Amino acid sequence: MQKEQIIEQLKEFYPAGVSLDDIETYVGSEAFNNRKLCIESAWSDRRQWEQLKDSLSDLSAEIWRL
Repeated sequence: MQKEQIIEQLKEFYPAGVSLDDIETYVGSEAFNNRKLCIESAWSDRRQWEQLKDSLSDLSAEIWRL
């Protein structure tokens, strides 16, 4: 990845020109909301994965009992 690509990727999730001290502006930025949505999606995907693994474990236990 080139430097410009990395910078563009960072701008997608961290607002350019906004100080982290300016919490209100930072939290209200589109970049922050993009980042928040990605994190929430990742947690949701993880929960779904955990549920699938649990279901497979239950199914495996049932199969072994047969």
